[in-house]
Parts: sequence; structure tokens; C-alpha cells
Amino acid sequence: MQRTRLISALILAAAATGCAGMPLAQNADGTSDGFDEVSVTLSTWFPEADASVTADGTKTRMKTSLSDAYDVGEVAFSGRVEMWEGDWGYIIESTYLDMSGDLSVGSGRLDTHVRDDTIDFLVAQRYAITEATDEKPAATAVLSGGMRYRRLDQRVAASPVFSGSESHDWIEPVIGAGLTLPTSDEFAFSVRGDMSGFDVGSASHRTWNAFAGGAVSLDVSNTITFGWRIYDIDQSRGSGAGKSGLDGSFSGPMVGWNFGF
Repeated sequence: MQRTRLISALILAAAATGCAGMPLAQNADGTSDGFDEVSVTLSTWFPEADASVTADGTKTRMKTSLSDAYDVGEVAFSGRVEMWEGDWGYIIESTYLDMSGDLSVGSGRLDTHVRDDTIDFLVAQRYAITEATDEKPAATAVLSGGMRYRRLDQRVAASPVFSGSESHDWIEPVIGAGLTLPTSDEFAFSVRGDMSGFDVGSASHRTWNAFAGGAVSLDVSNTITFGWRIYDIDQSRGSGAGKSGLDGSFSGPMVGWNFGF
């Protein structure tokens, strides 16, 4: 797990650092060989969970509240790099989710633990759906598609008699769309979402993400983002005593900082 988190961080750092200088490299005629736009968004997500977790054939429910996220610091983190050349772009996004839940069962305790790492590699196309004005930029829509690497770790423990855990990773296709609606130079509404899995190979049956919120520009390079994110997954493999799976949703407020180059 630590290795996956390190790989995610290195990929994002390399993309941000390597691409930041590309727009500065120009040809003799003044044109650029690099990207027109490069931006990085670092976000913190405070999710509550309502999901069933299965490990080694034992199934239990994980249910947490927003107060749990605030009180015990069970938060998720994500980093997103966007690189645009005209209306075409590349998106690299990584999310780390680590949550636990427990229930009292008789004289014992039933503990659940889920860790979910993802790294997306997407190609995107952007469309202007309104004209830009002196008061605000154009509204835009984005369509994207690519591949998602996911590593999922689950643990179910019924203290003191049973403990089961499962860890596996896979690559699955992902498609997405987004919409940005500026109301001024300083503020914009945004929605975006994606779907992945589609039962391709060892992928999840169905996974989707949705985000709705806003963005406040502090200056030409720095923006604060905020909103609500929902993540829903339906994944299982094996059967009987060897069955593992995660089926449910995680949702909560999300805040971030976007900086552009």
C-alpha cells in the first residue's frame, strides 16, 4: 500500500514538474512546443461510508458518518494534473481512500477496514458551449476516456475469533464528462463524473464518481475549489469462503487548491 501511494505521488509530481516548463519552450517564430495550459489540483475529501465489505467469505456492513471523518481524521486525498494543448488534453488523477468501521456484536467487536487507491490516465477533449465575454470566460464541456489502475485492500475481523483480509489490483476502462459554468471571472460552477469497470476482465462490475461544486479564483494562477463528491462501487470476485467484494457508496464534502502554470 505504501508503495502504491508513493508511485501515485511520484507520477503526479513528475507530471506537474515536467510539464510546468513546457509552455515556456518556444520555437524561433514564437510558437510553443509545449502545452497551452497545465494545472494541478490537490484536494481533501471527508466521506461518510455506507457499504458492505466481504473478505474470505465473511460479509459485514461499514457505516460511518461525517462526524467520524472530522473526529478521527478519516479523510481521503486526491491529486489531479491537467495538461491542455488547444482543445485536447491529458488528465492524470490519483485518489487515496482509507476508512475503518466497527460494530459491537454481543461481547465482541466486528471491525472493517477498506483501502482504495486509484490512478487514472485519461485523454480529454474540451468544447466551448458559450462565447467568452469581458465579464466571464466561456462555459465548457469536457469528454474523457482512458484507463484506471485500482488497488483494493479489505479486512474483516470479528474479535477475538476471526480475521480475514483480501488485497488485489486491476486495470479497468473509464469514461467521463464534465461541465464548467462561469458566472464571472472570479467564480464558476462545475460538475463532473465518470464510470468505470463494466465487467471487463477482472474489473469491477460498475464504479462511478460524481462531483458538483464551485471554484473561487484568488488570482490568475490560484483557485479554491469546493463541493460534494459521491463514489459508488460494486466489485466482487471469488465465491464461498474465498469471496471478496466491496459494494456501496462513499460521499461527503471536498475542498481543494488548484494552481496553474
